[in-house]
Amino acid sequence: MLLFKMEVNEFDDAAFSEVIEEVFALIEGAYEWDLDSFETIQTLERREISIDNEEGGTIARVLIDCYPNDEYDEDDWGSGKYIVEAELLEGELNPLFLVYTSKEAAEKWGLSDNTVTQWCNRGKFRVNEARKSGGTWLVTHAAMLRVAGKPKVKSEKNA
Repeated sequence: MLLFKMEVNEFDDAAFSEVIEEVFALIEGAYEWDLDSFETIQTLERREISIDNEEGGTIARVLIDCYPNDEYDEDDWGSGKYIVEAELLEGELNPLFLVYTSKEAAEKWGLSDNTVTQWCNRGKFRVNEARKSGGTWLVTHAAMLRVAGKPKVKSEKNA
């Protein structure tokens, strides 16, 4: 499962730390990580990490790929030179990060604020995929993947 995809200008130690921080926020119980493998295949840099809980038990494995952004525009300072993808190979996501408000979902998928709300109001989501809570629509990650496809790439600027 794709955890996230983001643009960075450099894939250095600082960017990798930011990726790890983002991964830890998504995996409930994440306490520390170990690098299991590292390889470079032409222009692709690939790292596989295992995530442990406080007791030292492995609770997840994540694959992190970094490759050149084919759409990089040096005149657009918001675009990044590289794309970083984090994919969950094994483990469970923190359930809090599998549900979005309609506004959060719209931002993550690069849609207008009203699009997801309109989808909710028009019944585009199944009964178990969206519900209203205190006047705000909540939508599951799976529902957004089904209806809108993969999330939009985040850049360092809007991360």
